[in-house]
Amino acid sequence: MKKVFLLFVFFCAVLVPGMLLAGTAPTLEVLNPSRGSDVEYGSSVVIAVSIYDVDGDTDVREIELKVDNKDVTRQANVSALLVTYAIEEITTPGRHKFSLTVKDKEGNSGEVTSYFTVTGKPAKERIFTVNGTVKASYDYDDQAAVQHVGTADVYLYGRAFNTVDYAASVMITNAASTDGQRVSNYRLDIYSPIGDAVLGDTTPSFSDYTIDGKSVFGVHLLPQFGSFGLELLYGQSYRPVTDPATQQQTIYGGKLKIGSTEGFLWGLTFLKATDTVDPVINASPQDNLVLGTDFRFNLAEGKVLIYAEANESLLNTDITDGPSSLLGFDPSGLAWLFIINDHLVPYVPGLSNFAGKAALTLGPFFENTFNAEFSYVGPAYYSLANSAISKDKAGIKAWDTAWLFGRNVYLSLAFQYYWNNLMDTLSYTTNSLGGSGYAYIYATDYLTINTGVNYLTSFDASKSHVDLTNITVDGGVSYDLEVLNTNSTAYVNATGTFATDNVTASNSASDYSTRLGMISYFNSIPLDTKAVIGYDFGDSPNSFYIEGQAGYWFFPEEIVYAYAGANYATGAQLLETEIGATADIPWDVELEAKIEYLTSPSSSNLRIYAGATKTF
Repeated sequence: MKKVFLLFVFFCAVLVPGMLLAGTAPTLEVLNPSRGSDVEYGSSVVIAVSIYDVDGDTDVREIELKVDNKDVTRQANVSALLVTYAIEEITTPGRHKFSLTVKDKEGNSGEVTSYFTVTGKPAKERIFTVNGTVKASYDYDDQAAVQHVGTADVYLYGRAFNTVDYAASVMITNAASTDGQRVSNYRLDIYSPIGDAVLGDTTPSFSDYTIDGKSVFGVHLLPQFGSFGLELLYGQSYRPVTDPATQQQTIYGGKLKIGSTEGFLWGLTFLKATDTVDPVINASPQDNLVLGTDFRFNLAEGKVLIYAEANESLLNTDITDGPSSLLGFDPSGLAWLFIINDHLVPYVPGLSNFAGKAALTLGPFFENTFNAEFSYVGPAYYSLANSAISKDKAGIKAWDTAWLFGRNVYLSLAFQYYWNNLMDTLSYTTNSLGGSGYAYIYATDYLTINTGVNYLTSFDASKSHVDLTNITVDGGVSYDLEVLNTNSTAYVNATGTFATDNVTASNSASDYSTRLGMISYFNSIPLDTKAVIGYDFGDSPNSFYIEGQAGYWFFPEEIVYAYAGANYATGAQLLETEIGATADIPWDVELEAKIEYLTSPSSSNLRIYAGATKTF
């Protein structure tokens, strides 16, 4: 067997939300922040998720972004290729979860969830300090797999000996996992002058194509000595299989890093993932080895960033019987490193099991930021620690964002081109070409206009197997005004989609929808109030909708807040109601309770939540 060798490739090109070439439901990828990454207390963070739909019929009206279970879709920048949401200053320590759900015109749904952790701001005046929260909650949902869910959550942070910071979190729950992963989690972060360490649940990120945010229960050490650093990883994880849902695996690896993120940083990665041999699991246990290198070049005070990585993989698709002689070679002595038998993919490494990318970011220069990326993933490249990688594809994607006319116009442009069949293993090659352009015009302090177009076409050379074109055009106007002593916003939004299938003409379709509405906040009532009225019309059945919310602070110290809300849509005959209250009581304890009820002609759902949080 030949030695695995490293390929260094230098590409130039960029990053935009792009779309892959398989599947019917939208495919989502979290671009930032990486899963489980740490965000410094008081800093800003931008959530960015790319969207790809091979059919090009993503419904921008059916995009929902939630941060800590709060719907922030209206505050986000949304397009058919990318969703971004900026948090200017985050000062709530602990774990913050976000999720994006996207549907296409056919009702197919794609969803991605991730999280990041805000490291608390520790006190420094004592030798040992401890701050944090203790929370207990109960959740009842009559439609859930586990209807009665109890959760205990402890988060502590502080400083020891004036040199070491720490953060510890424990979350114990009886909630069910939808993907077979562990639900309860335990984590200890230690930050010291000679490096950091994570014990328990960790989400390491070596590089995009090795391991990038996968949940691992084990030890993650990051010693740093000047410009020389290491990442060492050992732990247990799971990968998805068909029956049962997951296959347990052991992951260990390391990364050598030389340089700094402020200038030039070079990395060399070794990663091994081995499945546990378990006869109960209806899938062959596998062994995987990945060798990779990457570099990052930071210039012009962070305004020019060049990144590239190159990786080679080896995969054994069945290690049930252990190593066996291959081509006259006895590999038993190498079983600790990699199990070699006649199930190797491939026998000889090459471009088929190579994955690499090169990326460039320029800006902001004069309120303009440009990004580009070129990527290549061979059909035989595997990283069992990163099962989300799409194989057998290559292409470029790029986007440019700019503020114009004194930040009164925000412009976003995007382009992508991908193709598959990189090693002629398929009967034909499918190409995907797309682009989008969106503009947000802040004409006055009261008037906002937005418009955009998204284009995607997929085709093979002869256009006899695949020849699809999808165009989406949308736009809207909102105007702030005062009506009957209320602060109000009147708005109109319209969307049109045009799908053409030259291979199967019956799949061609077009539709449009328009929404008229007004949001009002009543100033003359001693309540926190909000009212929304609107009307939808288009190719779907017309629908009138109404929404109302009200809340009130009780007692002079405003220690109790009670609220209620409801919304109703005539088209779906859907009624959703919610009542709740929060209270600050002595000993720095906050109580929260709420009841939600949703009903329609076909179903109903009741949810009850109660929780108590102690801060110290």
